[in-house]
Amino acid sequence: MKKQYLLVSILLFLVSFIGYFNNLIIGPLLNNMAFDLKVSVSNLGFLVTLYGLVAGFISLIIGPFSDKFGRKKTIVLFAALTAGTSLLFSFSWDLKTLFIFRFLNAMTAGPLIFCAIASVGDYIPAEKRGTVTGIVTSSMFIGTIVGVPMALLLLKHPVLNWRASFYLISFIAILTSLLVAFLLPRNKAAKTNSVISLKGILKNYFSFFKDKKYLGFVTIFLLVSFSIGIFITYFPTYLLNNRKLSLDNLILIYAIGGIFALFFNLIAGRLSDKKNRKLLVITGSLIIAGMMVAIIHVATTPSTLFITVLIISIFYMSAEAFRLTPLQTEALIIVPLEFRGFFIGTIAFLIAGGTSLGAAFGSFLLSIKKGEYIKNLTLHGKNLPEKIHSLLFGFKTVTYISIVAVFLSIILILLYVKKRKQGQTI
Repeated sequence: MKKQYLLVSILLFLVSFIGYFNNLIIGPLLNNMAFDLKVSVSNLGFLVTLYGLVAGFISLIIGPFSDKFGRKKTIVLFAALTAGTSLLFSFSWDLKTLFIFRFLNAMTAGPLIFCAIASVGDYIPAEKRGTVTGIVTSSMFIGTIVGVPMALLLLKHPVLNWRASFYLISFIAILTSLLVAFLLPRNKAAKTNSVISLKGILKNYFSFFKDKKYLGFVTIFLLVSFSIGIFITYFPTYLLNNRKLSLDNLILIYAIGGIFALFFNLIAGRLSDKKNRKLLVITGSLIIAGMMVAIIHVATTPSTLFITVLIISIFYMSAEAFRLTPLQTEALIIVPLEFRGFFIGTIAFLIAGGTSLGAAFGSFLLSIKKGEYIKNLTLHGKNLPEKIHSLLFGFKTVTYISIVAVFLSIILILLYVKKRKQGQTI
């Protein structure tokens, strides 16, 4: 890989890492947040919903701006703002301020991931985009390997808690903003003469998605993200509280699983330049569905719980690489430069929105199931179990719904993801 491409890959990796880490870290911290602020874990699930919806909407708006004025300026500005809002979020003192500051945090961090991925198309030729997309999106797995275990380790400190993780994000964000400002080459903008306005954005949106190819493609991302949001948001809490997995073992699972996922994500990126992307995505999706079934049905004992969950998590995380990276590479291939920020921003909006809807729907179902369980015990005059408020009821139901979303996405993949030769665009 040329030195310029390597430098671009590293810088875009850092930009993407901020966005992914900021989002990924919430799930493992929910327990500590709930304890610190004395609120229910199920209520905090809506933090994921809020972040996703706001981050997605702002990506939809900022996409056309990045096409007109260039991705570099957009990245420098929003990375710096993310440093400030992450620090502000760490100062939250109750549920209200938690949601207000997370709203602001989502507005600034939201555009970073889509700008990083769209920039791959700006700087990298078509025949190398899969490889570089694999490098950039591997930031999600680095966040899993390093960021999430680090956050969980901070929870074990006698003084530090969930807030320390956002001090870390703030530092990384301001550092990245400075590095991009001084080291990232100036990229070409689309040089469109159109006036940026909400009315114009909406008009372009409806005109662009009259093409069934683009409409079907973004719907795939919506289903994929919904399946992730409804399952993975509550997965750590389910393992800790319902399956009685220790915090140390959960940290180890995230670290080991993330290492495997990182490795296979880089492979998926290279294969996306050379092989049938449709086959890669479908294979990953089928493995994911299988692992979801396994986590709720494979019998374990206290002595086998860790190794069982570890194996399932390795397969799940690695399969996500083969589902997401080829899809994101395809998105960069099929869209022309003048609509790249618009299209990738729309995908970012739907990913965030789908994840948020999944998390919200999951929170709604879990609350209903818990209410039904408590009501049933009360009617029969039975005592409530200890720590009932930390338990998740209905996790099997949300898992089955996630699996349905996976299979619906496979149907659309068969219809709208085309087999292409290396470097082919349209």
